Amino acid sequence: HVFFQLSVFRFSAWKYVEERGQFYYHAFTPEQPDLNYRNPLVVAEMLNVLRFWFGEIGLSGLRMDAVPFMFEDEAFLDEPVSNKTSDPDDYGYLDHIYTWNLPEHYAMIQQFNDILSEYELIDGFDRVMMVEALSSDFTTADLMKYYNVADFPFNFNFVLHLNENAKAE
Repeated sequence: HVFFQLSVFRFSAWKYVEERGQFYYHAFTPEQPDLNYRNPLVVAEMLNVLRFWFGEIGLSGLRMDAVPFMFEDEAFLDEPVSNKTSDPDDYGYLDHIYTWNLPEHYAMIQQFNDILSEYELIDGFDRVMMVEALSSDFTTADLMKYYNVADFPFNFNFVLHLNENAKAE
């Protein structure tokens, strides 16, 4: 069974690798396999990557893109049809309740931000983390959670809302 999930850029979000005899998941292009943030070894390595960039290299900030795509449902359940389009290869064909905007990503962002704070305490140099803040609706409840875990949430819903209004005019 190949799970019914679509890539943001159309078609299946699963790619088969013949050499391994396995599929891997990608929310975007096949050249961008998703990391499994449910795996503690992956999380530890990503925290070490941040420590390298902030501690060894002296990075003063970062922008995290596509954070609502960080986690997928553990069972990779089939996503339901959305009835927004009849094109079964279009991302909008499914309601992405199992692969997008899962609540776990807030805690992961907080862990990343904790690394910035670690280095701010060490050397007194301010650092900034900007994240792409995006919610499944245009209410503020989910969006406001980003302000608790990141320095600068980039409110992507605002941009989408502006684009929708421009099309309507």
